[in-house]
Amino acid sequence: MYSPIKTDEKTLARRELQVERKQLSIEMRENFRGRFLRIVEKCGGKTNVVIIPDTGINDFFAAFDEVIAETNAHDGNAPQG
Repeated sequence: MYSPIKTDEKTLARRELQVERKQLSIEMRENFRGRFLRIVEKCGGKTNVVIIPDTGINDFFAAFDEVIAETNAHDGNAPQG
C-alpha cells in the first residue's frame, strides 16, 4: 500500500540491551518532522514501541527519574544497575 507520507528516517544513535527475557532497543532517530527517541521492546514474539518527540525527552526523563525515586523511597531501596 502506498503512503503519501515521507518515511525516510536516519538513526543517529542506538543501544541494545537485554533485561530478563526482553530485548530492548533505544534509538535517537530523525525524519522530516524532526528528532525523536524510539524505544522498542521485543518479548515472546510481540513488539511494543514508544516514540517520544525530542521536545518531550527532557520531561519524559524527569518524570521517569521522579517515579524511580518515589518508588525507591517507598521501598527503602537504592537503584540497581
